[in-house]
Amino acid sequence: MCSVYCIVLIRVSSKTPSLAPTTQVVPITSVKANPTDKGVEIILETPQGTQLQVTNRSTGNNFIADVSGGQLRLPSGEAFTFRSEKPLAEIAEITVTNVDANTVRVTVVGVAVMPTVELFDDNVGLVFGVASQATAISPPQQPQTPASETPQEEPAAQMSRLNWW
Repeated sequence: MCSVYCIVLIRVSSKTPSLAPTTQVVPITSVKANPTDKGVEIILETPQGTQLQVTNRSTGNNFIADVSGGQLRLPSGEAFTFRSEKPLAEIAEITVTNVDANTVRVTVVGVAVMPTVELFDDNVGLVFGVASQATAISPPQQPQTPASETPQEEPAAQMSRLNWW
């Protein structure tokens, strides 16, 4: 089904009949939000995740990904939507909805800042990894020296050492 532009490729071969390729919508049969040690994973379960195309953008505190070539469909064929409120302290909500007959939208709304989201391919479908702000922006840990190994100088001693001239 073509909405605006349609390009039909026909392969001519003497061994097989010519057929125009058909665009098939991949059913996304389940959506899950699973907590992980780094945040939460949004899993779009589908048998053909590699056929889906993802385009993402951000607006304010929102991460938005449009997944082309898919449609939220239960195994019974019914459409559905997904919503998870406050899966992390810094995430207000996650929604997954059908935008049109060929596109699914994943929206992750941050409370104060835009969330950090990564896309992974998995054998169950598409996985969006949403990092907790604590893991996403925490500075690298510096090794701490025990107090017994580093003697502390008094501020007056530090100043006299700086003013040696």
